[in-house]
Amino acid sequence: MTEPLGPVNADPSIVNGRAAQTAYAEGLDAIRADSRLSDLARAEQIEAARRNHVEELARLQSDLDDRRRARLSHLQAQLPNGPDIPANVSAADRAVLVTAFRGELAQARDADQAGRLAQLADGLRYGDDAAVRAVMSVAFDTTDMPVINAWAAATGNDALIAEHIALRGQLTGSDRTAVAFAEQAFRQPSKPRELANLPHLRRAAEQAAQDAAQTARRNVHVY
Repeated sequence: MTEPLGPVNADPSIVNGRAAQTAYAEGLDAIRADSRLSDLARAEQIEAARRNHVEELARLQSDLDDRRRARLSHLQAQLPNGPDIPANVSAADRAVLVTAFRGELAQARDADQAGRLAQLADGLRYGDDAAVRAVMSVAFDTTDMPVINAWAAATGNDALIAEHIALRGQLTGSDRTAVAFAEQAFRQPSKPRELANLPHLRRAAEQAAQDAAQTARRNVHVY
């Protein structure tokens, strides 16, 4: 079973993302302050630091999204959505169960919200699982929150629904607070100024190496 993720701001991926941002900035400062480095070596170290930082942020964000999706799937499996037909039921019994669900589903689709609330109340009162699942299937499809909340209150699943809604908001981006925390933790770094000159520095180094090799070959011929 997957565990609840807890407050977004305290999630390990968010916390580690913020720490990575700080470590990256401090790392760049250290590279820039190292007087032993040539311009080329400094730029290449900065390039590597930025690449590693981007990869780490992507890993952390993927970890958070994967855990959210896994938890959401776990919660969805507990919701009365769609027909509940045991895998080992006979073909004849399966047909009966499917027919019962479809009948209730058609009624729920044709009803207004008040009608679905009444159908839900009757289903819960008389233990009619097909009716409950049909009403809730329509409610989830149409995001009919009064019906969803009525089921949650009647069955003691308020926390389940609240967590389900929160996770969906975090994954779809409709939870702006969660988005703000993610943007702070996983924001992509700007291109360091040293990288603009890196291609030129590499070409100059290659040319210098070629010149040195030619000079060495000429010296060999002289002697």
